[in-house]
Amino acid sequence: MLLIMKLCVFLSVHVLTTFAADNMTAATVYWDPEQKLVVLKEGVMETEGDAYGYLNDTLSSTGWSVLEIRAGYGKTPETDEMTFFLAGYLEGFLTAQQMMDHYTNMYPQLITDPKILDPVKTFIAKQDSWVREQVKLNKSSDPLWKHMGFIIAQMDGLQAGVADWAKKQGKKPLSIFDVQFLNSVGDLLDLIPALVPSSNSPLRDFKLPGMGHCSALIKVRYLI
Repeated sequence: MLLIMKLCVFLSVHVLTTFAADNMTAATVYWDPEQKLVVLKEGVMETEGDAYGYLNDTLSSTGWSVLEIRAGYGKTPETDEMTFFLAGYLEGFLTAQQMMDHYTNMYPQLITDPKILDPVKTFIAKQDSWVREQVKLNKSSDPLWKHMGFIIAQMDGLQAGVADWAKKQGKKPLSIFDVQFLNSVGDLLDLIPALVPSSNSPLRDFKLPGMGHCSALIKVRYLI
């Protein structure tokens, strides 16, 4: 049985009709097995699609952007890995500008010296290679590595979706390292001083506040 996945960020279906047209971006993706490529249709949410959803970019007016993606309910059954890949692809396409803005803001905060970059890239590449190898060897016998494979597929889709959007916009796309970088920001606060002890990074003196706060409402539902 296929694992059915629905990913919602601040689910708000009932107010769909109130979204301002200039803030809302919708799209549907299909997998073409013959051409082995993703077919993306902008401006529509087709329920027969392999994944469909929208981004309502109301950050400047409400402090929140609303993303909803529905995958695994399409007319054509897909493998779990493909379902996660397509969900990631659509997320990347719809949120590409936000991701690129976030990267532009975070990169100079963490990579404060050119000599930091290569050790970080090498470390992340080794981790990525090891995880993919473990998935390949163990996904058929170990549920942990099976689900890790889904996460890897979703991240690959995320980068592919951003690249598709960037190509259409004539912009430089985020690389797989760039996407991994964004997902490693919390870890890099510890990794950079460890990987480059002589970096004298301000991160070395970074201290968390006594109490944090939530900056996103995320709801993930897995329906079998």
